[in-house]
Amino acid sequence: MSVIARYLLLACLCGNMLPVSAHTAALPDLGDSARAGFSVQQERAIGRQAIAKMYEVGALVDDVDGQQYLQQLGQRLLQHSPMSEHSYRFLLIDDNSINAFAMPGGVIGIHSGLLFAAENESELASVLAHEMAHVSQRHIARMVEQQGNNSLLMFGTLLAAILAASVSGNHQVAAAAANVGPGLAIQNQLAFSRDFEREADRLGMEILLKAGFNPQGMSDFFRRLHQSTRLNDNNALAFLRTHPMSSERLTESESRAANLPSKMVADSLDFLLLRERLRVKQHGTLAAMGFYEEALKQGRFRSEAVTQYGLAYAQAQAKQWSAAQLSLQRSEKLGQPHPALTQLAATIQLGQQNTPTALAIFQQGRQRWPAHLGLIYGEIDTALLVKDRPRAQSLLEAALKRWPEDPALWQKQAKLYADREPLRYHYALGNGYFYQHRFGPALEQYQLAHHSQGEDFYLRSVLDVRMREAQQRLQEEKNAKS
Repeated sequence: MSVIARYLLLACLCGNMLPVSAHTAALPDLGDSARAGFSVQQERAIGRQAIAKMYEVGALVDDVDGQQYLQQLGQRLLQHSPMSEHSYRFLLIDDNSINAFAMPGGVIGIHSGLLFAAENESELASVLAHEMAHVSQRHIARMVEQQGNNSLLMFGTLLAAILAASVSGNHQVAAAAANVGPGLAIQNQLAFSRDFEREADRLGMEILLKAGFNPQGMSDFFRRLHQSTRLNDNNALAFLRTHPMSSERLTESESRAANLPSKMVADSLDFLLLRERLRVKQHGTLAAMGFYEEALKQGRFRSEAVTQYGLAYAQAQAKQWSAAQLSLQRSEKLGQPHPALTQLAATIQLGQQNTPTALAIFQQGRQRWPAHLGLIYGEIDTALLVKDRPRAQSLLEAALKRWPEDPALWQKQAKLYADREPLRYHYALGNGYFYQHRFGPALEQYQLAHHSQGEDFYLRSVLDVRMREAQQRLQEEKNAKS
């Protein structure tokens, strides 16, 4: 997916919101972010549109633990950044290229290839902080405004189209979108993006340091990518083509990091285990198993426990359940308890047709780590599998109180009511679409719910409100285009 690397980020690498911090006083005058002539409403509409496209084409990595981890990491950084007018969404994109992007409305995407390329958590955090700085300074809006173009949504629509085509594998469509009309205008904004990159470097490093990460992570990551590009100019290093890395900028980044206190920061187990799951996804199960077996044989690993987990995960993906169980047991003996290990243990039991055992493992794990969505999803899915409707319903009600905007939970609730209660089924399915920001399909489901049988007065009142909200969002998007 070289196209998104080359074109999407060139403009996507910026966003909206947040007032300029006091630390930006010494930066070059790139225009006051507060003066950008685009409303918060417009920028939110663009962000929602991008999220909707990603859901529509299946752009997200199917790893609830990974998505939750990235969101939590982003929120940790956000606590040390300027205040935002929007909520940030940090999304793990199913793409092996080394890239990342930010869009108006606070939508930040990290390609799975970039996360895997990060050698430590500080390097990953540095990319998120960099993209957050682009967003906080409203770079896209400012770039569009400086070009004399008043249609921010046009750019947002184009970027969403390029994203959708690229992540769905339709590179020809993406290339066509990027090489005509507004797509060429995006490319012509490179001169502005060079200054914006320096601004994002400076603010991003401040965020990184305040959040407790090693500020050297940013310059180390940039240096390694820069050297790799010089040796092998290929599509995997699209990040540097869309985030121009001059020698001067690299030197500035290294000098800035050298003047800040360097610290050794241990990688979280969430980060390490996610990297191994991505390794299996990128390399394939057989190649990954070969890699882990050789690494264990030769003693080439940073953590034997993590390597054994990777092997167990690969073996489970290959449905080698007995072998996976043995590898997981070794990992558990060598390392520390973690919800991902518990989740894998339950998955292995399901593969071995030991459903009651799997359900018990999910329950025990959920009780120990009540905020871990992977375990909650697993227990709900298993309860639905064995047709334990009361248990599934109870779990869903509790989870939706805590995460009312989680589309997957609403989809599971729809499954609970399918072929039984059409009113609740269509309402839940509509909410699933609504929180994916796909308001057209959401409204269709709400209308089907409206015409369904059922005498739940409270639910029908809520349904009426939700229908109006969906209609309002659709109207906002229509108005933003005008």
